[in-house]
Amino acid sequence: MPDIEDGKVRSELLLQHKAFIGECHIFDGSSLLLPHKLLLPKTELVSLLKNQVVKLTIEFISELSPNSPDCLRYYNILFRRILKQMNLKQVGRNYYNKQEATEFFDHKYNNKTYRVDAINWEDNPRTKFKKSGGAEITFVDYYREQYNTEVTDLTQPLLISKGKWKKSQQDTPHKPIMLVPELCYLTGLSDKMRKDYRVMRDLALHMRLDPERRQHELRKLMNTIQTNREVQRELQLWDLKFDTNFVSFSGRILKEVRIFQGRRAFDSHPQFADWSRETRSGPLLNVKSLDHWLILYPTRNYGAASSLVQSLRKVTPTMGTAMREAKMLEVSDTVQSYTTVLENHVSSKTQMVLCVLSSEKKDLYDGIKQYLCVKCPTPSQCVVARTLDKPQTLMTIATKIAQQMNCKMGGALWKVETGLQNAMFIGIDCFHDTVNRRKSIAGFVSSINQELTQWFSQCIFQESGQELVNGLKTCLEAALKLWCKHNQFLPQAIIVYRDGVGDGQLQALMDREVPQIESSLRSVYPKDSGCTPVYRAEVGCCAAAFTLKAL
Repeated sequence: MPDIEDGKVRSELLLQHKAFIGECHIFDGSSLLLPHKLLLPKTELVSLLKNQVVKLTIEFISELSPNSPDCLRYYNILFRRILKQMNLKQVGRNYYNKQEATEFFDHKYNNKTYRVDAINWEDNPRTKFKKSGGAEITFVDYYREQYNTEVTDLTQPLLISKGKWKKSQQDTPHKPIMLVPELCYLTGLSDKMRKDYRVMRDLALHMRLDPERRQHELRKLMNTIQTNREVQRELQLWDLKFDTNFVSFSGRILKEVRIFQGRRAFDSHPQFADWSRETRSGPLLNVKSLDHWLILYPTRNYGAASSLVQSLRKVTPTMGTAMREAKMLEVSDTVQSYTTVLENHVSSKTQMVLCVLSSEKKDLYDGIKQYLCVKCPTPSQCVVARTLDKPQTLMTIATKIAQQMNCKMGGALWKVETGLQNAMFIGIDCFHDTVNRRKSIAGFVSSINQELTQWFSQCIFQESGQELVNGLKTCLEAALKLWCKHNQFLPQAIIVYRDGVGDGQLQALMDREVPQIESSLRSVYPKDSGCTPVYRAEVGCCAAAFTLKAL
């Protein structure tokens, strides 16, 4: 007391009592892990912050066993401390060895990365803002005091970043972050770099390591850890050590899967996982004709739109797709222009809307998709004009666009045989809006036919940052009813793939989500069917199987 938000400052205040708590401790800003109990269950200490008295209260909560899932959080903090002791530099959430950096081009990184959302032309570095303690300070003075850095251009505008959502800020009003352009550097790859084949090739050599090279790099890291005295001293305080050898276990190679397309069957080439060439030479599994469709294009991209139409005419007959003439509509390069044209021309007969975009502007794409997914649900396909500029790849691109449109209209490209009869597959994941801190969204998809070519999907809106899903019972019941409608019987096995759950949340997931699934099965399957759900979990691959067996 008083409350201080800055985790770094909180750690510094605690470290003023290092002699009391001991050198061996791990602190994450709110929780303190010690290898021993303090004398009293509740201890009050006093620290100083720039001549201000701050009271610290340490209260005993629980004792953790070494294999407790909660220990993982503290181990991660300890390992990050070790990486810093090895002089690795932090960029975002990752750590890098600056001494072994491979430089390709002239660029600079900062410790934090931000996405620039807008420019504030009204303010400048002499503008004042409120610090966490309530005191006002100019950006010039803040950077001078905090980082010993001088801002030279006092008339430059400020950059606006909406920032990222954190669980600890769930109830805090969202305020944008103001950045001084002079102190910022661009990160990542520009469009020019991405188009440069040589740059991307050289980058791939260092980023896509084969197993042998990856193992070699890991051994180098482990050797550094083993020979660093400061690191070894830190680990000895906790009686921890790294194994010198890799974990060894028996692997298995899945049998090769055959792909069925129309009357043809071909191999999936597991070594390369690419069968695109084989799919071009025959009709698709389930073809939808393209009778009523629209093409929207900006004025300057008429040539790209026309080239695409001509290429589609060449590739669709082989697929078995009957394609009539599209209605070509010219638009301006704005969201308003696209939506106005869509409002005037999309009808209940429209099967597909193909939009040619002049660039990869996110607001333009989002505006089109919002209208065609929410306001007027219609299958749509967007393509950036520059991807149609290369004649040598245009036929390949047109083939993929035609395949995507066929799927979006309810068709199917191919199928595989899983070896399981009457099995339903389910996928579940959560999306967290880290920028606007809106509600988290859980996505639920499930197969509704035995060929795994038709799927049911549903969204569940949750509180910000909520990972475990409530409402699974309703989703699964709806999915099972739809399966029954398509197949005239219920599935014999259900396999659930659950993504996005950390190790520390696995038990909570078992306790909360699995009972919902079991409850759904009991409510949907008839009581006299003689079936009961039998649950098996494969945590390593994030899959769970529910097999219905006769009693």
